[in-house]
Amino acid sequence: MRTKPLLIITFFIISLVLFSKPSVSQHSNDTLSLVKDLRSVNKYEDASSLLKKYLKNNPSDVNALWLFAQTNFWLGNFNESDEYYKKALALDPGNDFLNIDYARTLTNMGEWEKATSILKKLKAGGKDYSDADFIMAKILYWENDFNRSEDLLNNVLWKDGSNTEAYNLLQEVLKAKAPWLKVKASALHDNQPLDNQILSIEYGRFYSPLANLYIGFYFPFYAIDRKSANALWFQTGIKSFFSDIDLHTQADAGVFEYPDNSKADWTANIYLKKVFGRYFTADLKADHSPYLNTLISVDTTLSNYNFSASAAWDDNSSVSGKAGYLYSLFPKNKYVYAAYGWIYSPPIKFSGFEIKPGYSVNYSNSGNNTFRALNSLDEIISNYYYDQYISGIYDPYFTPKDQLINSGLLSVNYTPSNLIKFGLNLNIGIYSTVKNPYLYLNTDSTGQIYVDKSYSKEKFYPATVNFFTNYQISDKMLLRIQYDYQKTNFYINNYFGISYILSFWNGKE
Repeated sequence: MRTKPLLIITFFIISLVLFSKPSVSQHSNDTLSLVKDLRSVNKYEDASSLLKKYLKNNPSDVNALWLFAQTNFWLGNFNESDEYYKKALALDPGNDFLNIDYARTLTNMGEWEKATSILKKLKAGGKDYSDADFIMAKILYWENDFNRSEDLLNNVLWKDGSNTEAYNLLQEVLKAKAPWLKVKASALHDNQPLDNQILSIEYGRFYSPLANLYIGFYFPFYAIDRKSANALWFQTGIKSFFSDIDLHTQADAGVFEYPDNSKADWTANIYLKKVFGRYFTADLKADHSPYLNTLISVDTTLSNYNFSASAAWDDNSSVSGKAGYLYSLFPKNKYVYAAYGWIYSPPIKFSGFEIKPGYSVNYSNSGNNTFRALNSLDEIISNYYYDQYISGIYDPYFTPKDQLINSGLLSVNYTPSNLIKFGLNLNIGIYSTVKNPYLYLNTDSTGQIYVDKSYSKEKFYPATVNFFTNYQISDKMLLRIQYDYQKTNFYINNYFGISYILSFWNGKE
């Protein structure tokens, strides 16, 4: 009689075990299905919260870990995303699709070296996946290795001709490696008064990541007090990208013939940009170039050396900023220098608009004062009366003295379609001071009259307005129009430029 209750209990336990498994499995499927539904309507925070609760009771569910890693990436939680990808792979290291998705995420986070390592292991194991080839092609494209990227994309499209993403990237690769021609015309007028028009023609061609060559001819025209003068500038150079160390370089050299045609001088430029991680960059630049920014300088053969260094945080989805230093060296060891910094808030996006307010500060100074009297001493004395302002001019370059500018920034971009983009950038001085030079008559110990100099601290209100529009006429033609207004302590100028860029590439059908 005792065996019957025992059999009933045993049967009950077995039934409970057998029928409880589908219940747990069903709960898991329902939860993960709900997570996917939430993500499909962009409710990533809700999906993340649900997964976090689920994983407390199911820490070894690979699919849940995988979904949580993806969701954190879309939320911008990159460290947490990476952590959960690694947890999922620790439980299922042989899951090729999980490995490919992790490589895709690493690529989008800028961790190209780690992503490449995963993709190479798959290839070494005899695994041939189109998704893996596409990710590798994207990395090579960003590394400027366009030839290898093109080969991989052709392989992807050979397997699946309907792969739109691969097709679109291939078009971008072909554009990037195609020869291009740029023609630009610009005009500048300021109240010194100085008028300057420039016609430029540039041509470039990609050969490899280390050899992106270009050449340029520039034809400046200057008009001053009913006089005109032409100049000529020829430059050629090379751009390179060293992907192993994330280093961009540019070097060019040229010859400049001054407006009075009495002298030609060499020009050169060296530029280095190092990328650290996803958003941080540092760059160095040095150049030797003609100086033609003042009325007096156009009639000279003045050149100077310029050196600059900067560090930037460039996150288009969050805060971005830059700090830098510039140093210009003129003949006789005279110099002008500036230090600056700016920061933009995260962008506000709606209906094709992207708006970013910001703040900037700039300090500049010089080691000498080039401000001199416009007229001779005899002319000044013969026309002088008490408290008369003596007119002066900077000769031959501008020399700011303790100039401090605090500005409010506003960047507005509007992209109504893939073919056209409008941009407006404002830099408006909020509180700015400078020590402006002034001239006055003085006498030396012998009683001789001479023109003396001193400084007066003043407030001023600088402003810069930049407007541009880019219009993609066709796959091969881009039109850019630009207008700038600039008000400084030295002058007010207006600039207008129009450029036309033609790409000599043949799209793949």
